[in-house]
Amino acid sequence: MLHSHPIAWGSGSGQQSITTSGSDRDQDNLWLVREASGKEACRVGEPIPCGGTVRLQHMKTGKNLHSHNYR
Repeated sequence: MLHSHPIAWGSGSGQQSITTSGSDRDQDNLWLVREASGKEACRVGEPIPCGGTVRLQHMKTGKNLHSHNYR
């Protein structure tokens, strides 16, 4: 499970920290699959095509998942 909570990194970007969790009962593990910026909205129940681009929005905080190299 991809896990987040409203605790920001103390330096750098200041974004939320993201970890993994083995628990499936934690509300901090819930993410909303959204359309990528400038793309058509995702439709409930329709598969996302291989290679498709989406955004993951954390349900509890409303923040998007950002991925980049950490140095």
